[in-house]
Amino acid sequence: MSHKTGFFSLNRRILLFGILLSGCLLLFFGMFSRGNHYLFEQQNRLLDVQQQYSAVVDGLNRADSHLYTYAQARSGETRAKCEKILQELDSASEGLSKLLEQPIFVDLEYLVDAYVEEAQKLLRAETIGAGQALILYQESVSSLKLITPLISQYSMAVANDRMEWQKKLERTQKNIETTMIFSAAAMLAVCIGFLLSFSRHITHNLVSLTKRAERICEGEWNVEMPDRPQSRDEVGVLTKAFYRMLEVIQDQIEQLKRQEAMERQLKEAELRAVNMKAKLEHEQLRTLQSRVNPHFLFNALNVIGGQAAEESAEKTLDMILKTADYLRYSLSNLDKTVTLSQELENVEDYFIIQKRRFGERMKFAVQCDEDCEKVKIPAMVLQPLCENALRHGVMPLTQGGEINVSAKRLQQRIFVTVQDNGLGFSEERLEEIRQRLKSEEYDDTQGIGLHNIVQRMNAFFHGEVECEIQSIPKRETCVILSFPAKEIIENANKEREDGDNDKSDFGG
Repeated sequence: MSHKTGFFSLNRRILLFGILLSGCLLLFFGMFSRGNHYLFEQQNRLLDVQQQYSAVVDGLNRADSHLYTYAQARSGETRAKCEKILQELDSASEGLSKLLEQPIFVDLEYLVDAYVEEAQKLLRAETIGAGQALILYQESVSSLKLITPLISQYSMAVANDRMEWQKKLERTQKNIETTMIFSAAAMLAVCIGFLLSFSRHITHNLVSLTKRAERICEGEWNVEMPDRPQSRDEVGVLTKAFYRMLEVIQDQIEQLKRQEAMERQLKEAELRAVNMKAKLEHEQLRTLQSRVNPHFLFNALNVIGGQAAEESAEKTLDMILKTADYLRYSLSNLDKTVTLSQELENVEDYFIIQKRRFGERMKFAVQCDEDCEKVKIPAMVLQPLCENALRHGVMPLTQGGEINVSAKRLQQRIFVTVQDNGLGFSEERLEEIRQRLKSEEYDDTQGIGLHNIVQRMNAFFHGEVECEIQSIPKRETCVILSFPAKEIIENANKEREDGDNDKSDFGG
């Protein structure tokens, strides 16, 4: 999984911050330079005003002195100096008027122009005599006298202008300094804010990653993850990659836990299967121990049957044959599977034997639907139910005892019912039996009981057997076994061969 930082990378952010900072510094120094340039220009203006005013005052004095000299001697050198001084005077008065832009200095410019014009008359009159030159000089002096009384007033105006501009310069300088200070403070605040935000953005995610990494190093994998970071820089990419890696690791840990739980359940199931097998083997061992040489027993029954036939005791002979069939079935099919019809035939043999014992006190009935006859089940699972109904249900009755066995098929399940009208069970005893059926630890291998039957059936049908017990005290008890319908397999040659061998032993 790849992440692109693009414009949001730390390198680009730092570069952008550098560009912005450089621009701010350039703006700051530009403002500082412009302010200084403005102050410098205003200082130059003050100097220019002072210089121009001094040039006007000095020019008037020098012009008057050189004109007087020229009026007496009228030399070419003096005339050239006078023209130069007059030009400088006219230029200075014009410049002063432009700098100050006050009416009084405009008047001064006009007065200086008039004085220069009168002085030019003297300089242009080259052929006049000394007397006439002095007259022209006096006319220029008359124009000069119009200016001289106003010199103090001009000086005062220049001084006032200088003071006003100095105050203005001071205010301007303070404003510039204040602006520079606030600009510098704003730039510093922006820089500090950016650096703090930048540092917090980086360190916050890194500190969070570090803390979680330390907890993981300590073996604590169940680390809660905060909301995903939205930044797209290198730190954001690193954080997302870390959280993604942590999710993958947690998923793998959960998968390992589920696998471990499944393995534990499998082992427990295997252990239960082993325990069930051990119980079944124990029961088979007890059954084997109880056979006491079945060949001898069959031979003895054969001798007794032969004697009964010689004596024409048909009932005795029939009783012996039924007993032999029952014993043969019980001893030869304990660890095998049989059809439901075979199991019910064995139940009928058992009922016939018990009928001879109890006579009219008991009635027995066995019913089986035709579509149930070839269903395959373990041997010796219904006879113990019938024996329980006889011993615990109807045997205490003096008369009227009934046991009914039926087998029906509903869809893909077989329902076998063993019902008696005996004493029944109390609610407490019935609940105790039901709880024992639900328990996997209960052991009734001391006899072939209901719990053992259900376990054998579950082992054969892979846990798909249901057992329901209904009882009304002093009235009836009904046990219902339901299980899947498994058709009998026709190639059970070994079972038939074993049955034929047993019959030959009896002499059939």
